[in-house]
Amino acid sequence: MAVAMSALRIVYDKEETNFMRIVLESLICGGLTLSVGSALVAMGYGPGWYLFCGGMIGFMGSQFIRALAKKVLKKKVGG
Repeated sequence: MAVAMSALRIVYDKEETNFMRIVLESLICGGLTLSVGSALVAMGYGPGWYLFCGGMIGFMGSQFIRALAKKVLKKKVGG
């Protein structure tokens, strides 16, 4: 779901025109979804959260997730 959502988002927003960049962004979103979804299931959340997570990551994109992670880590580490 994340792969399809991110590819559609990139094409719709005309962010990137290079086919390889679209494919790589989509695969990164898919990998992020697998990681986050597996962590949610390990924490005891139901499998429905996996789909929600995939849709949100695909919609927001890997750059947004990276910026959000940096912000959260800086706040946690204190620097």
